[in-house]
Amino acid sequence: TLAGKGFGALEHGNSSVYYLPDFGGTTVLDGMADVCIHEFFHILTPLGLHSEEIGNFDYINPKMSQHLWLYEGITEYFAGISQLKGGVIDKEEYIQSLLRGKIRAADRYPTAKMSFTEMSENVLKNPYKKQYGQVYQRGALMGALLDIRIMELTGGEKDLHDIILALRDVYGPNKSFKDPQIIAEFVALVHPDLQEFFDDYVTGRNELPTKEYLNKVGIDYDRRYAGPVVVDPLRDNGYKTRGIRSTDYLEIKNISKENPYQLEKGDRVQRYADELETAYGGPKEGSPLVLLIERNGTKFTVPYNVAYTTGSKKHYIRFQRNPTAAQSALQKLWFKN
Repeated sequence: TLAGKGFGALEHGNSSVYYLPDFGGTTVLDGMADVCIHEFFHILTPLGLHSEEIGNFDYINPKMSQHLWLYEGITEYFAGISQLKGGVIDKEEYIQSLLRGKIRAADRYPTAKMSFTEMSENVLKNPYKKQYGQVYQRGALMGALLDIRIMELTGGEKDLHDIILALRDVYGPNKSFKDPQIIAEFVALVHPDLQEFFDDYVTGRNELPTKEYLNKVGIDYDRRYAGPVVVDPLRDNGYKTRGIRSTDYLEIKNISKENPYQLEKGDRVQRYADELETAYGGPKEGSPLVLLIERNGTKFTVPYNVAYTTGSKKHYIRFQRNPTAAQSALQKLWFKN
């Protein structure tokens, strides 16, 4: 098996190559679309838009570009948002799964120690190379926030995709831009106020304004949320579980003394987190739900009612139920095809 070994994909001028592991089941196939779309979008950048460091790459004494936020971060962002715009996923899945996942992973980036351009330019050296994976996490989140800011500054006349296409038309596959100049050219196509975004979050060491910018499109986000939370029917009733790899099930490892659902060790419970936390918050208190159980090949259900308690959670994201007209308009622009 290749599980745990190096793997990945490469986009070339007229083809792409994939070297992927067998994790068992359909795990690889489930993620194949994400990988393929990402590689396809590399036709925009760096294939169609790149610096001299990329266009004339020195394989003996490599000099890296400052702009992995562009080559990989924006490409990864496009790979996700294009699935929403194309109807492959809905907006609920986009913010609950894809965007939230990027936010959670990006939170581990050592912002105070290195800017994104510093990391990119020095990515072949320690300690920077340990953060390379963040080009797909913080870089993608950066792309989302940059897109929102561009639409806001231009009154919806332009978005991030428009700017990338405009720069690609200037340069193309056979002409390289100068590494220190591309941000100024980027800003010139949008609005002078966009320079602050780059100064603070791309070349600077400030935390990304995730909460502030998502609020602009009618989405609430809390890095650390405290307040009413849904009672977990298993964990909050003393059951201990473990996830079963490459499946949609949890396995019961230990039974609580009360055992309100009369479960047994080894029972398999279908994952239910999506029912307890929707893109609009939790379900209504008292709502009837069921646990789907499998025991020795036999499937059955156990009913329970949604209850709330006071608690906390990390990276809580949900659509605002009553956004303003301006928030709704900007969200519509962001999500439209």
